[in-house]
Amino acid sequence: MRVVGVVGRTGCGKTALCEILAARPGCARIDADRLGHEALRDRVVRREVVGRFGSAILGRDGEIDRPALARIVFADEAALEALNALVHPWIVARINRQLADLRASGCAAIVLIDAALLLDWRDAVRCDHIVLVRCSEETSMTRLRDRGFTAEEARLRMERQLPEQVLRREADAVVDNDGDRAALAREAERLWAWLQRGEEKEPS
Repeated sequence: MRVVGVVGRTGCGKTALCEILAARPGCARIDADRLGHEALRDRVVRREVVGRFGSAILGRDGEIDRPALARIVFADEAALEALNALVHPWIVARINRQLADLRASGCAAIVLIDAALLLDWRDAVRCDHIVLVRCSEETSMTRLRDRGFTAEEARLRMERQLPEQVLRREADAVVDNDGDRAALAREAERLWAWLQRGEEKEPS
């Protein structure tokens, strides 16, 4: 089983690429963003996060209001680091548990880990390959606005992430995603062919 980490800045289309590839036989996907949602519902993590950020982050249902929490942490780097310290160990543990289950079952030849912050966890989550999904900043901003973020919220999220040149240095393959879904599907086909060949690094 080969583990492929899929990284990229907000709005680049990591999830869309992983959805296309995960539909193929023998390919499985681990969604770190979904695990982040689950982490905030975990009793212990929830208590620690509320203890750090206060009851103002709770919605009427008593659950953590993710948009309210995001407004705090993306405007304050120290607050974001504090949240990550509380949530990331839980996410990493679940990723490794899922990897172990997939390895034991033998049901997947390739496992994609869809995680924007995967490079921050490189010592804890071992990957055979890193794939960078990239697009222009203008495209990312447009996609984030289409998802309901204000221009300021989109800007703050972009500023809190690693620059593309840093991600590119770590990548074994790069997928360009400035086009539409059909263009991404063609890029996915090219990437899949490379993964099937088993090469360590995609030719430049």
